[in-house]
Amino acid sequence: MRSIFKTVTATFAAVVSVTSTASIVHASEFADPQLNQMALLLPGSDFGSRGPIVKSCFVKLQPDPAKKPVLMNIMVIAVGDSINAIVSQRIEGERMSKMASVDGEFSAIRPGLNAKSDAYDDTLNGGERLIMHAMSTAAEPVLRATFQSGVDLAKVRQTKVFYIDRNPKDMGSVAIVETFDQNGNPLGSFLGGFLVAHCN
Repeated sequence: MRSIFKTVTATFAAVVSVTSTASIVHASEFADPQLNQMALLLPGSDFGSRGPIVKSCFVKLQPDPAKKPVLMNIMVIAVGDSINAIVSQRIEGERMSKMASVDGEFSAIRPGLNAKSDAYDDTLNGGERLIMHAMSTAAEPVLRATFQSGVDLAKVRQTKVFYIDRNPKDMGSVAIVETFDQNGNPLGSFLGGFLVAHCN
């Protein structure tokens, strides 16, 4: 488990530009109406730019009760027509904040996905892969105790995904996954990709 968090730490600390095959979505199309009027200035950081908050995700993970919890906070902000993120983390008392690239993507989720679905199915879209990975994690007793999406994944029919420093070949990549049912009602959000955690 310790090696997992080393990989996660390296992933969140990296700041790279991403070239994505996903369609790029303008910030105005991706904005959360409840957050759209808010402005962000991260206290204690070196980032002076302000912008409306498009999405936020705070997670707390504590796989080892003897150690302090791992805290991660991602604030997705609009900067003109682009979307960026300020990623903060606190591990063993050490705090780091980085600016990251964000790609936005809407996906329709087909019914019937489960933990045993074919992960190598070329017809799966990005949202479906993230949902299926979260299902697979929840199916593993050892991982389920710590890594939970907090979403009824079987009901998800649409996703709005914010890929953070996206690299399809990197298993350490992460994304904020906002989920909706068949009627467009929100089901909740989770951090997906290499790890899975409910967004608070």
